[in-house]
Amino acid sequence: MHECLLCRRDMKVSNDIFGNGCIKNIYSFLDLKMPKKVKLREETLYKNVMELTSTHSINKNQKLWLTDRYLTYQYLNRIPYGNYNTFKAMQYAFWQTVIETGGKYAEFPISADFLQHSLEKEPEDLVITEGKVVQEILNDKSFKNNINDIVNKYGNECDKFVFDSLKDDSFPMNFNDKDLYFSIHSSELYIEGKKINGKWNLEVKLHDRYDYSKPKNLIKYYNDTSSIAKSIFSSTLYNLASFSIKCGVMKEYDIDIKIHIEEFEVM
Repeated sequence: MHECLLCRRDMKVSNDIFGNGCIKNIYSFLDLKMPKKVKLREETLYKNVMELTSTHSINKNQKLWLTDRYLTYQYLNRIPYGNYNTFKAMQYAFWQTVIETGGKYAEFPISADFLQHSLEKEPEDLVITEGKVVQEILNDKSFKNNINDIVNKYGNECDKFVFDSLKDDSFPMNFNDKDLYFSIHSSELYIEGKKINGKWNLEVKLHDRYDYSKPKNLIKYYNDTSSIAKSIFSSTLYNLASFSIKCGVMKEYDIDIKIHIEEFEVM
């Protein structure tokens, strides 16, 4: 069974992402002119959204992701607030449900902790040097591969090196682990390395801003989208979080993670 992404109705033999009724509603909602040929409707929609967001050169999955996020923003901007305090209370309740579900049942404890911190009245910046966050990072395959590649490049024929992702963006710090992916996505990475007896001692620092308010983060998210399911989930929560930050329900803060690695051997 193939379902419409929006209304979940069975589209039977259709291979489109959106059902016929939903695609018409989307064009109407965005005040766009819909092409007469059915086969051109979805691709034309993606092109229109790309023009509206000044986006270029992305694949089909990324086009769908971008369209989903843009639609969510437009829907949120048109919501009638009514009683503002009641509306904020509803958002708090929603995010507490996300924390409960994500932390206890969906195995996203780090994301849940960071989200809970953002709901505090005046959340302090976090400095993390030990515990589950550090251990999950050390166990992450993408992190280990990145560290290995960086040491290979910068530690070649020397005993000391410094790496700064702000100066060299060829090693983007994304994570394989789903919890890390959603909690500290695309963090800045800084490494000081010193070789002792043929092995490396590394001082690793990761910096991230718990921030869902800047439109430029659209690019950061869809560039490494590996599946529609992950992109739709992350984009929907991202959009709602952005809305909650604008309303003052969620707050931004900095996250600094410091990790000491001894006797690292290059693979």
